[in-house]
Amino acid sequence: MFWGGGGGGGVGCGVLGPLFLNFLGSVPEKLGIPIWFMTLSCAHLRWPKVFQILARIQGNELTDKQVDALSCNERCLMLNLNPVVVAKHTRKEMRHSSLKCCSPMLNRPVK
Repeated sequence: MFWGGGGGGGVGCGVLGPLFLNFLGSVPEKLGIPIWFMTLSCAHLRWPKVFQILARIQGNELTDKQVDALSCNERCLMLNLNPVVVAKHTRKEMRHSSLKCCSPMLNRPVK
């Protein structure tokens, strides 16, 4: 009944079609027009610190030059073998970056 019946022209044009359009129209009325958004990309392959941390976990020490010498396949392998560490490090970096960005507005020092 919901997905086709009624007076629409195809699948999904029955009862849910108008309901969905009403929902989309009501979002700006209730929340307002979106005026700001941000898109983030981790770019893990470009963070030497991540690879130094991952190497340290395996008992190795890498310098910046050694990290630069790693091939793309080696970097991807290191990232794929340690997804939890990479996720935690990304979360920490994003939190630090957002605090650094927003602290002047909040009048708080960055820790």
